[in-house]
Amino acid sequence: MTLKGDVAVITGASRGIGLAIAERFAAEGARLAITSRHGPTLDVAARLLERAGAQVFAMPTDVTDSVHVRRFADAVLERFGRVDILVNNAGSAKSESFLRTDRALWEEMLAVNATSTFLVTRAFLPAMLKQGGGRIVMISSISGKRGAPYIAAYSAAKHAQLGLVRSLAEEFRAKNIVVNAVCPHYVDTPMTARSIENIVQRTRRSAEDARALLGGMNPQGRLITPQEVAAKAADLRGPGMFVIAVGRQYTCTSQLAYHLRAPYDVHGRNLLGVHALQYDHWSRPEELRDRDAVVVVEADDRLTSTVTLLNEYFRSVEPSGEVVVPVGRNTVLKTKPVKFALFVARGYRPATGAARP
Repeated sequence: MTLKGDVAVITGASRGIGLAIAERFAAEGARLAITSRHGPTLDVAARLLERAGAQVFAMPTDVTDSVHVRRFADAVLERFGRVDILVNNAGSAKSESFLRTDRALWEEMLAVNATSTFLVTRAFLPAMLKQGGGRIVMISSISGKRGAPYIAAYSAAKHAQLGLVRSLAEEFRAKNIVVNAVCPHYVDTPMTARSIENIVQRTRRSAEDARALLGGMNPQGRLITPQEVAAKAADLRGPGMFVIAVGRQYTCTSQLAYHLRAPYDVHGRNLLGVHALQYDHWSRPEELRDRDAVVVVEADDRLTSTVTLLNEYFRSVEPSGEVVVPVGRNTVLKTKPVKFALFVARGYRPATGAARP
């Protein structure tokens, strides 16, 4: 069980994606702190998780209210003493034509999809910093990457959420705080069921046709299951792979994304489950501390200097031998006219952070 003893906080965990993530994390041994606005549904979810053997703390919370969020965070930290993983999953979607979108709907979408993420992250981040690190996963949406008719308010809120992800990833990357966002298309959840009902009411399509319409918008040609999104969140909850890309950003990131081919996009300079940083020139090997890492280097004058830098640094902290291993030059990542060399740095992983109770 790879999460044995870790404390995972999951918002919007009473059903759908949030419950699927809680079930996945519980199966891996995590201790769970779950919340939702719907108390009775949350109780049912907590009992389900406890019957599966999980240690669960459940507390109904309005994550758009800073006072409620503060109470929840205080209760979680009093119960467990730490938080290793935060999954901001709570969200809501409503559709309306732009000219019929009033301020109430606009502010509702911003509150539940963007402001809640800000409030919950701000409440738990200090504990992560104090203990020496943590993982934050935002369950966002493809609508945070591109717009669509009738969802201006929802899409704007999800774009705001991804902006927060990118900023947090930049601000706290040196503090061992890894921030990612999963951006799925349509998922088979109660939220999507409501969207299907809206399509039926507005277009007089059958429910089956409406469901097929939404599923057809996904790359898979069907609705994604909550368990698939939970699997991606599970990929992001650990230290994972750390990538330093040295070269032109658009080339490094696009080629790396193509090579890894994960099913969902991840934002915040964190590509497809990989925590990635890009530099034109790089001279900070200490960023690889505590991490299994890949360094992608543009094959020009940067190459020799970067390899020398890595070997000098890792030999100073791991004198047992060579720790920068060339995997392949001009074979793993290719583009014209730029070519790359790929290196794996490994061998230096000292223990950090407070001991778990």
